[in-house]
Amino acid sequence: MTLAFHVLANTGFGTNFSFGKIDDPLRSLHTMTWSRASNIVRENMLVIVAIPSRILSMPLSPTCWRKASRAIEELRRYMEQSLNKEQRNLSQGSTGSGNLLSSLVRSSEEAKPFPAAHAEYPIEETPGLPRADVLGDIYVFSLAGHETTGNVLTFAVYLLAAHPEVQAWVQEEIDLVYKYGGPGSASDYKLYPRFKRCLAIMLETLRLFPSVIAVPKYTRSEQKLNVDGKEHVIPPKTTVILNITAIHTHPQYWGEDSLIWRPSRWIGLGDASNDSPPLGGNAMVLARLKDEDVHQPAPGTFFPWSDGSRVCPGMRYSKVEFVAILSTLLRQHRVAPRRLKNESEEDARRRVLNKLGDCRFAMTLYMADPKSVTLYWTAR
Repeated sequence: MTLAFHVLANTGFGTNFSFGKIDDPLRSLHTMTWSRASNIVRENMLVIVAIPSRILSMPLSPTCWRKASRAIEELRRYMEQSLNKEQRNLSQGSTGSGNLLSSLVRSSEEAKPFPAAHAEYPIEETPGLPRADVLGDIYVFSLAGHETTGNVLTFAVYLLAAHPEVQAWVQEEIDLVYKYGGPGSASDYKLYPRFKRCLAIMLETLRLFPSVIAVPKYTRSEQKLNVDGKEHVIPPKTTVILNITAIHTHPQYWGEDSLIWRPSRWIGLGDASNDSPPLGGNAMVLARLKDEDVHQPAPGTFFPWSDGSRVCPGMRYSKVEFVAILSTLLRQHRVAPRRLKNESEEDARRRVLNKLGDCRFAMTLYMADPKSVTLYWTAR
């Protein structure tokens, strides 16, 4: 979770934090760090949504409520600082930091005239995003943007620790891409399309452990569904809850091993004319990986980011972030569960899998207590 927050802070808001220090660049005049405030708000989100802010901050309210209220205020001040800094940079002629915050600031101009090319029409102005909306967007991205990816990374690392054969399978790809894929690091976006097995790890993890386990939908008019040749009518103004977990594990769509974590199910032989950049090096060595392609499931059978016009705007970002982090971690290291006294490797892996079944759901799905099972990293 901390790693995902650092990635988002840098790429989204142009702020760097140190892993070894509790302070951050915007800490002055604050009572808690940005990351600490974000964590408190995330952990108390249901309370924050259900209870008015004036009640949260009352002297007689529970300590956790008052802490959540203070965290909300601290988070708002951090967002204000970041927004003001970016606005100053742009107003002084700077091109900005080129991140999400820059785009939001440009969209927050109070009015934008139509292009001069349309001067024959009456001059009108279109309002930009109000400041409150920009702050709201920053709030959503800073919370949802790192919690979802952070949780899927946690699940994926524990699953890899319990499945060393899958770890070796994905490391085979990582080794070949870095060896023959040309110069570059995991931060080089040009390498992203080549890490198909890394992406398969994410997709298979989200299949079994989706960040959101249900998606609510609402019918404005009567809807007709045809299921197994039988027509079902959903009346207008009806709320329908789509059970993501059930659909993601249905044997009809995913086979008899639908409850098994098997990332290779996402990899098949694709067309040689796929959109991956050409690889250099020994063609025979790379032929197998180059021909591999990521399987596209049937419509309506996989939607961890929702689907259609309401699809999560951060989907592409989260995929790139996950692949970059995973390929960096596994490039020179491997992960395994730390064994207890007199415990075999197989028993340690089984203990990890049992712990993965102990999940909780607040705003998103997460492991109840991942620290209760210790993992360790070793150089390859």
